[in-house]
Amino acid sequence: MRFGRALATAVLSAPLPFAGMTEPASAALQHIIVLQGKVGARDGVDVWGGGSVQNELPFRETFVLTHNDRQKKMTFRVCAGGEARAVLYLRAYLRDDEQVYVRPNVWLYEGANCDTSDLDANFWPEAQVMPGGRGSRSWQIWLPSEETNLGGRDAAYATITFTHALFP
Repeated sequence: MRFGRALATAVLSAPLPFAGMTEPASAALQHIIVLQGKVGARDGVDVWGGGSVQNELPFRETFVLTHNDRQKKMTFRVCAGGEARAVLYLRAYLRDDEQVYVRPNVWLYEGANCDTSDLDANFWPEAQVMPGGRGSRSWQIWLPSEETNLGGRDAAYATITFTHALFP
């Protein structure tokens, strides 16, 4: 009889060492994120009276965040008139509470060419946090230069829509 109890105890306790090795149900969720929109640059009126030049770059990024791969960073750049460059940085991060945090940063550079490191202005709007499957959120950003050219301003702008869905 003692052997039977010992065998039963050994069999029943065998799975216990493996109980902590499984992922929680929330970790198995895939958070499908879609970021889409456009980023643009505007080169204002020049010294010689030429008109402004504007250029846009549309984007659409679809990716999956999980608790094993929580973060995605993206950068989009566009130049206008050979002098004004808009840079849009996007960061998406999956939090422990299953919400996704998205933060855009828009930077405007202006100089003799589009490779300049002369930062004219930057803007970090408030981050958006959204539970899965709850629709979408949007930003519209207009960032004028701190410096005014004769008759016009350089500017960076962006329109961004963020959608968060869950897939078990």
